[in-house]
Amino acid sequence: MNNLVFNTVASRLLTTITNDTLTVSGSVDIAGGTVEIANTVVTVTGTVAVGTASVEITNDAVTVTGTVAIDSASVEITNTVLTVTGAVTVLNDTLTVDGTVEITNASVTVTGTVGIDGTASVEITNDAVTVDGTVEITNATVTVSGAVTISGHTITSLNTTVVDSQTGVIFDNTDISEITMGTFFIYNGGAQTFSVTVQLSPTADDANYVDDPDNKDIEVGSNAKLLIVLSKYGHYARLQYNATADASFTAYFNGQM
Repeated sequence: MNNLVFNTVASRLLTTITNDTLTVSGSVDIAGGTVEIANTVVTVTGTVAVGTASVEITNDAVTVTGTVAIDSASVEITNTVLTVTGAVTVLNDTLTVDGTVEITNASVTVTGTVGIDGTASVEITNDAVTVDGTVEITNATVTVSGAVTISGHTITSLNTTVVDSQTGVIFDNTDISEITMGTFFIYNGGAQTFSVTVQLSPTADDANYVDDPDNKDIEVGSNAKLLIVLSKYGHYARLQYNATADASFTAYFNGQM
């Protein structure tokens, strides 16, 4: 245009492109100013690299089949639909969303860390969410209106060995308050027979332990093996043993949360 040809004032160097199609096979370097694209649909098949500029996209639909790399820029997307079939890489330390992010993918995989602070609202409606990293929720209250299914269990494993002893307690003050199933395993590796009793308590005080009537004075013979499944609930559990002479054995406790 004449502004471009005849003006020598930088602020007046204006260029208007009214072509139906604009194809750029090289690079477009925008060092300042404003670029306004009013098309109904913008399709990017290559790479768009945004440095420290500010990018605002207000068109109805944006389709990206290549790569959009955002370094430290500010990008505001107000369009109704954003479809990304390639990769979106955000290198900023933080990404702040003031509005709503809705993810309806059949599967969402998070390999890093997702931190949700304050009073944010997160709604996940996809069929499966797989988290390989950490999800930290610092809200004072978490409300679940549907169902939460957690696959897998936490296992507690303890073991001890008793050598040449006649009476005593093992696995003292073992917290079983969150255990859904617990089992004691006793292996008598010596010639001396002894007996064991499961004891439960609501506190860690010795005076509050009570014998489990279902698992009391169970004999463990020479070179014998014994399995005892906890049948009563308490906050703490332990195993008491008694022998008429020095006994030696190994014991294990496995609890599933």
